Amino acid sequence: MVNYQLLRNDFSANTEKFKEFYRYRKSVFYYCGIILIVVFLAVNFLSYDDETIDSQEQNYAEHPRNIVAEQESGQKLPFTTTPSPPLIPYKYEELPACDFSTDSPKPLHNAEAIANEFFKCASMILLRFAMNPQGMLFNWPYTIYVCDEEDLSSRIPLISFDNGQKQYWAVLPTCQEKTTLVTLGASENTKSEEDIKKLLKDLETFGTDPFHGKNNAYGKFNQVALSTDDHEISMVDSNDKFSDKNFVATVDQREFFNVTVGTYKIDMLWITPNAGNFKYEKYLNKDGEFEKMGVKVCQINIEITKNDADKWFKLINPLVQEKRFIFMRPMATEDPNQRLCVALFYVISLFAITVLMIHFIQYDSNRKIVPADKIIVAVEDNDETTKKPLPPFNYDSLPPCDLNEELEKPKLNLKTIQKSFLKCVFPLLTRFFGNPEGLLFNFSSVLSVCDDEEEIRNIDVTEIANDRWVIFPKCNENNTMVTLGVEKETNAESWLEEKIPNLKMYGTSGLINASRVYEHFENVAIGKEADSVKMEVMENGVLVNKTMDQKKIEEYIKDLNLTKIDILWINPYYGKFSFWDYLKRDGWLSKQGITICQMIIEVPKGHGNQWAEMIKPMQNNSSFVFMKPTTTKSGGAKAFFINYQDPECTRKYLES
Repeated sequence: MVNYQLLRNDFSANTEKFKEFYRYRKSVFYYCGIILIVVFLAVNFLSYDDETIDSQEQNYAEHPRNIVAEQESGQKLPFTTTPSPPLIPYKYEELPACDFSTDSPKPLHNAEAIANEFFKCASMILLRFAMNPQGMLFNWPYTIYVCDEEDLSSRIPLISFDNGQKQYWAVLPTCQEKTTLVTLGASENTKSEEDIKKLLKDLETFGTDPFHGKNNAYGKFNQVALSTDDHEISMVDSNDKFSDKNFVATVDQREFFNVTVGTYKIDMLWITPNAGNFKYEKYLNKDGEFEKMGVKVCQINIEITKNDADKWFKLINPLVQEKRFIFMRPMATEDPNQRLCVALFYVISLFAITVLMIHFIQYDSNRKIVPADKIIVAVEDNDETTKKPLPPFNYDSLPPCDLNEELEKPKLNLKTIQKSFLKCVFPLLTRFFGNPEGLLFNFSSVLSVCDDEEEIRNIDVTEIANDRWVIFPKCNENNTMVTLGVEKETNAESWLEEKIPNLKMYGTSGLINASRVYEHFENVAIGKEADSVKMEVMENGVLVNKTMDQKKIEEYIKDLNLTKIDILWINPYYGKFSFWDYLKRDGWLSKQGITICQMIIEVPKGHGNQWAEMIKPMQNNSSFVFMKPTTTKSGGAKAFFINYQDPECTRKYLES
């Protein structure tokens, strides 16, 4: 006889155990799922740039700076700057008294608009250095300075105070009250301080320097360095390149600002490496020490050394995120200490605007301000092409091309080339979306830093004439070159013909009737339709109208009967057609089975829309990366493009 009570009890017990097991199993699966998701996200995040990060750690030993100084490279780095606004004679005695209890009825500057304009420019530029303090520091003057060119920022009336060795910047007050200048790490050269004293009659000055006992430029001066305590520290005099480390007296930084300075507002704060162990990143950020002490800082110049990348990183990133600061006047320096100067953006109603300025402050007597109405020029002033020594290249010694064979160890990592290009170029380009002419004129100065990105700098590009580049083939096979818009001067083509004997050259031009270099030449312009076209061309430095015969681009390319063009040059006066429609990944050339391996494209001034149409879509619809961004003498733009996706092109020019 079955004992049902026993069975029921047994079932009840098993049910409770099952529920307990189910809860346990559910908990285990739940947490395992979360762990797997976290691991997946972490792996994807790290794998995105793991090769880049590893190689950067190695490359910084070999490349202490991503951008080499002009004196080291033998080339001029691109630089533009908006000149300061015209100086109005400054008469402090005629200014009204300051009244901070009311707002200015007619402020000289719209602080909110300036801030919005600046952060639109700076945030995307700094994004590429989000996890790279050294890269941000070394590339700072070559990237962020373009934000000085913004419309509103360029109107800020910055005054330069240079002493022949260093250059400081200030915005002078627009009303009368006591002005405070505090210098941490003053030097014996006090010309800048004396010049400010002549302009501001009610100037109170505080200074420190651990290496000098007296400085007559300052009302209150202490021979100390700032630190987190009162203990001695060992440091080098940054103003003396022959100085050795010495122990110097210190003062607690909070005590210095609270007791020695003892003011609620510092109008001008200058910080140099001789300041000591001053933790400026903890004082200037939001909720920092200055805010806790109730101290407002209006303008600051900061010098930093190349060893301060981490401190600099901890200062800049929060400042940008908090949107309280703008940065101006970055400069490159020959100084081995790699000094950099910085300052704070802060708004006070009766100060028109006060600025925290960032720049390398090593004075450069050779640097000239480019007039606002001039176009950035990145080539030599002479019109004559400079013949460069041909590189050691023996085409006949190359092995035959076997473009179907896979290489075990390719010379370049194509995936890294793509990553580096996209990571660098498009954050810098974002500020020009909607401003094609701005992109054209600033093309070189903004994007030249990307040539130093990982793997891109290893691409073996040879300059064979002024702003004419080529990657020589790594194996021997037939080679073709097509030029749309052959110019009168063809030295570069002659040099290519000399180096690559089996190079077949095809060219068109509406400017010249014949060419000795191009064996297949047509005296026509190239356009969307077969017709005649009137173009404005430069002849002997003068723009003249010229009527040319025009041949349809599709007809011309088909007549060549080519499946691969090794070198394509498109010069300014090729004709009229949208070349992006033909060059993009799914464009006309691709549909015809025609591959381009490398090319140089140049557009003249006034063709910003066409240039933007070419450059911006390259982020997701192109097989090319570009290098050597150049702004031409005439105000146009030019770049060298290399196909990094077609296997035959990469094998022939990049991987071997």
